[in-house]
Amino acid sequence: RQMCIRDRNKLTVKSATSLAVILTNNTTLTALYLSNNKLNDTGVHIIAQTLAINNHTLTLLELNNNELTD
Repeated sequence: RQMCIRDRNKLTVKSATSLAVILTNNTTLTALYLSNNKLNDTGVHIIAQTLAINNHTLTLLELNNNELTD
């Protein structure tokens, strides 16, 4: 299992855009922990759009405490 933990790294919307580019070519990552950052709704949407189209391996995405609205 390949994991990436970016917990408490102050990731922002700009970071989400860069991460989306990386995730487009992901072939090994199965878990991505992005909790306790500052991605907000826009950043999470960017990541979700990418995963909806290009994800073939990721089975766990953790996004707790990212300044999201209901």
